[in-house]
Amino acid sequence: MARGREQAVVEEGVAAAPSAKDKITVPTNKVGKIIGRRGAMIRELQDKSGATIDVTDATEGGMTVVQLSGTLETIKKAKSLIARTYQDEAQRSPQKTGPNEGDSTIEFEIPEDKCGLVIGSRGSKIREIQQDTGVGVNVGSRDTAVQGLIKVTLTGEAERCENAQKVIMDLISDSDVGGGAGGFEEAKEAQFSTTMSIPADMTRKLIGPQGATIRDIQDKTGAQVDVARRNTVVNGEIVVTLTGAEDCCDSAKDAIKALVEESTGSEQVMMWIEESMCGLIIGSRGSKIRSIQDNSGANVKIDKRNEARDGKVQVTITGNEAQCADAKTEIEDIISESGNKESGDRSSENPSPNMSSRSGFLNPSVV
Repeated sequence: MARGREQAVVEEGVAAAPSAKDKITVPTNKVGKIIGRRGAMIRELQDKSGATIDVTDATEGGMTVVQLSGTLETIKKAKSLIARTYQDEAQRSPQKTGPNEGDSTIEFEIPEDKCGLVIGSRGSKIREIQQDTGVGVNVGSRDTAVQGLIKVTLTGEAERCENAQKVIMDLISDSDVGGGAGGFEEAKEAQFSTTMSIPADMTRKLIGPQGATIRDIQDKTGAQVDVARRNTVVNGEIVVTLTGAEDCCDSAKDAIKALVEESTGSEQVMMWIEESMCGLIIGSRGSKIRSIQDNSGANVKIDKRNEARDGKVQVTITGNEAQCADAKTEIEDIISESGNKESGDRSSENPSPNMSSRSGFLNPSVV
């Protein structure tokens, strides 16, 4: 009976699989807020909404596309939570904790080459302006520039917005004449930029699970790392832009080169598992497969169930030899434990000679 209950749970999980897909676009400069430190925020959003949230590399109108999957109800809830997460951020400060009915909006333009000065290293200057003035400050992304100008939007009390606009314009003016308590040096540091190319298939490796790897590189080096869109690939390579102090950019470039070189010797290991074992390996909303990847350091991809052959699904493991071996062993152990439970439940009734101790795999001698 225990096995019957377990099977019912698995079947219920399969029946509750995502039945709808949708997308939402968010400001590119708010993606980090949605992902959170080491993916904490996006996991929380998924847990609260029940939907699967995937921040993609694609953009539409200067906004980043976020793919959502789940039921119509969970997708609707995810959209609401995501919007609230990044919209509230711009309004948060010691003086202002939320939008008011009487809030004003001021829009003006600044030279594209001054964006780094207003934003600061990893957003430090724009946060300072928001905290000092008590208004929300949004600087448009560079791909929205018109004739070299970028739109800046201020939201808050009218007087505070005017003060914030003056602060920003003074900051730009000071940098033009080389004055203002190191403002020019800060602008130069923020504006240094260099590029490098990496194999396109290294993009996901560089970004890492929920952006963890690229954030780690940025945290350790102090440089901003931006990966070009996938549709810009030329001869199998994609451009990575590094921005910040020159020595920070050099450190980031070295870290990325080391990551690419380390992965050059990657290998792929294929294995086949019974279709019924997919749920166990993937886990609730992907929790188990993420754990396998985190523990082993390998990338694990399970084919979709509609691609199954004779009831078996292919699993592709990518990494170095040790990582692939660790991931393969962990998968086999999960299946083995499941088989042992089934064996214990059925041994007194109907022992099966046709399955090996790892019940997820057919015994070669029988096949």
